[in-house]
Amino acid sequence: MKYFDISEFIASETAEREGIDNTPEQWQIDNCIEMVDNLIDPLREAWAEECKAQGCGTAALKVTSGIRSKELNTAVGGSTTSSHFIGYAVDLWPYNGKLKKFKKFVYHWLQDKGFDQMISEKESVDGTPRWIHIGYKRYDGSRRKQFKSNVGNQYMPIRNV
Repeated sequence: MKYFDISEFIASETAEREGIDNTPEQWQIDNCIEMVDNLIDPLREAWAEECKAQGCGTAALKVTSGIRSKELNTAVGGSTTSSHFIGYAVDLWPYNGKLKKFKKFVYHWLQDKGFDQMISEKESVDGTPRWIHIGYKRYDGSRRKQFKSNVGNQYMPIRNV
């Protein structure tokens, strides 16, 4: 883990506010580290190169959600089969605020990578997401290589990329 700390993947404002224990098991932490080392850190490095080339400012990424307990997942309205449970999913937000640019970048960067899902979450009318969800693997270790947009709580093929 070059650009992140495991605490970023465990911290949750919702858990704190609701008094939910979000302490992960070691295997969940191990899965998260595997995901970060193999996919998220390389994504962050590539995003840094893009930001430098395009003059976009900082390439730092905020983890808005990482490992979730089942209780936390229910509290945030997550899918019952979410890879957040097993440490193989992360929600990211670029500190430079370039969400639409980040969405397009991630979409193109992931084309030849091993991953499960990219979801552009809570998109506005113009296709700007509130955050980007990246799933690394499913429970069975499979990877669907899905690209989706979430608009009005409906999932559809990714748009505006």
